[in-house]
Amino acid sequence: MAFSTLAGVARAILVSLFALIAVAAGSARVQAQEFDAYDQLVSDFVAQYLARSIVISDANLITLGIVDFDPNEFVDLGNINTGDAETLKQRSSLTSYALPWVGKWQSVTDKWRTRAVLRLSYVATKQELAFEDDVQTLNTMRDTTYIGYAENTWEYRVNDHWRANLSLGLDLLHYNNDFTYREEALEALKPLLDGSLFNTSYDAWMLDPGIAISYTGKVYGHKWEYSANYRYAVGRTFNVDSHAQRVSPEVGRLSNSLVLHYDTPDFYNRRSQVRLLARRIDLDADAVEPMGTDHYFEVGAGWLIETKNDISWLQNVGLGLSLNIDSDLSGGSVVILFNESM
Repeated sequence: MAFSTLAGVARAILVSLFALIAVAAGSARVQAQEFDAYDQLVSDFVAQYLARSIVISDANLITLGIVDFDPNEFVDLGNINTGDAETLKQRSSLTSYALPWVGKWQSVTDKWRTRAVLRLSYVATKQELAFEDDVQTLNTMRDTTYIGYAENTWEYRVNDHWRANLSLGLDLLHYNNDFTYREEALEALKPLLDGSLFNTSYDAWMLDPGIAISYTGKVYGHKWEYSANYRYAVGRTFNVDSHAQRVSPEVGRLSNSLVLHYDTPDFYNRRSQVRLLARRIDLDADAVEPMGTDHYFEVGAGWLIETKNDISWLQNVGLGLSLNIDSDLSGGSVVILFNESM
């Protein structure tokens, strides 16, 4: 079952739970076995929601903007899956903020250098859930995840064009769920659901190593970059409310990116540039179900203005368009760009 729609997976779990109760009625031995199956559903949800949060909080994997739109309303893209009403609903239900800090490169040898990266992220989803199809008042569910991320990267300069990177990161996550019951059928199950699926919280740590290669060159006098980055995070939940929430999530992701930089005339004596981006992301382990696919694509274009002489920590700022293709979050976005490679 696809976990990309949180309300959808919660409803699927509830449907399964009611079926388990019906099957288990009258037999204590069968009942225990069937409720083990419910615990497994909860465990899967926990692992896959955490994996989803890791993907969404990384701007190198998915771009969420300030305004979402359906590209099909402006141009006919044929059979390319650029989103529909359902995927746009998923995008609009998401709120994601990130506050990154990237340290300066420090030379270790002539070939090696290192730097630290810190990031605080907030991911929230607010959706409505109905167990019965004809209800008038919907239950409301809000999920929030806070993520603190720390990383150290070591870069090796192969030559003037090629670079290789090794990184080791650590994610600390705190998840919280608030659920408001508005259906009698669900209200009767509140003692079972609260503390496992609804109205619960837990924490997790994720060790997140990675390896990457990159190439920088020129085409018709303009800079272009290719990079491939593979990361695989593994971890464990703690401070859980129920034993079913004790899981070991795994999040595999591979991104292949191609970026073209096209310098444009200075803007009020500040360097400016148009940036074109094409990227493929492949997912593995617990990250596949939450995104509804094992791979998807992102393309984008943006205009950047260099601001490092105005604000020391802000290298550049700009505005762009991003298009997500072939995932359960497909659609277009207007995005604000900052601290991008120029």
